[in-house]
Amino acid sequence: MSLSSFLSFLSSLGFFLFGMKLLSDSLKESAETKAATLLSKATDKPMKSVVLGAGVTGIIQSSTATTLMTLGFVESGLMGIYQAVPVIMGANIGTTVTAQIIRLADIDSSNFLLSVLKPSSLSPFFILIGAVQKMFSKKREALQSASLFLGAGILFYGIEQMEINLRPLGNSEYFHNTLLRFDNPFILFISGIVLTAVLQSSSVSVGILQTVSTTGLLSFSSAVPIILGMNVGKCLPEFIASLSMSKQTRTVMLSDLIVSVSGCIIVGLFFFLLPDSTSDIPATRTLIANFHTAFNIFSTFTMLPFYGQIVHLSGKIIRLTEPR
Repeated sequence: MSLSSFLSFLSSLGFFLFGMKLLSDSLKESAETKAATLLSKATDKPMKSVVLGAGVTGIIQSSTATTLMTLGFVESGLMGIYQAVPVIMGANIGTTVTAQIIRLADIDSSNFLLSVLKPSSLSPFFILIGAVQKMFSKKREALQSASLFLGAGILFYGIEQMEINLRPLGNSEYFHNTLLRFDNPFILFISGIVLTAVLQSSSVSVGILQTVSTTGLLSFSSAVPIILGMNVGKCLPEFIASLSMSKQTRTVMLSDLIVSVSGCIIVGLFFFLLPDSTSDIPATRTLIANFHTAFNIFSTFTMLPFYGQIVHLSGKIIRLTEPR
């Protein structure tokens, strides 16, 4: 990759990150009050809490925002630990919506009606609508809507440009050899944790992985440990932040971490103890999005029957680690 191509890639990555931030902030601003009301009241049953957490996160496009709101309710005493944990488990499902939107780029362009739904087709219209609203509207609701359209349009534009800049790497022998050097599942798992912890968003990190997959050099067997790592990495920023909070809040975040790690162990054993049949399957945006969603649904509903025991275990660990 030449210097100009690298700088162009960094520019497109900047558009992607800015678009994601703008979209998330505008959604949170317009829906946060209603979301907070729902979260504080409609959590009397575990299944309802899971659905609520997934729904709120799907709407505001930020599991971090849902998690922080939930932790705030726990800190203030408005929500108990046993109410909060299923909400955050549901948020893990809701955060996969972004990857499912990005996968729309794989739609067969021969179908005109479906091709209109592709992010690259929607991007210029969203940016135009948002710009016009921003220029000529003064009402608060219209300005929020403008930010939403601009955020989505810039996000889609950034994805499209990243793919264009990465496409030549598909024919690069050096890039191919570099990927092969990092083919160890444990290294890929750790890289997924680090990337997501640094970016503080699994939606962003999975989106970047989907973009890398367009080079055609990423196999599904390599993508799996990275995605598993990303689902652990998304828990770390909030878990670290909770260390300075109350015992109840720390218990909630440790429970979330245990759920994610347990899911990774189960799915990891299933994939890597069986004969490797996925090394020749190329990872695509659709495959990555579907696996990311399936993993979080599987982890949530596999662990949900045991969430009481997980909370109890987390509480014991927190008590043991407290200074005497």
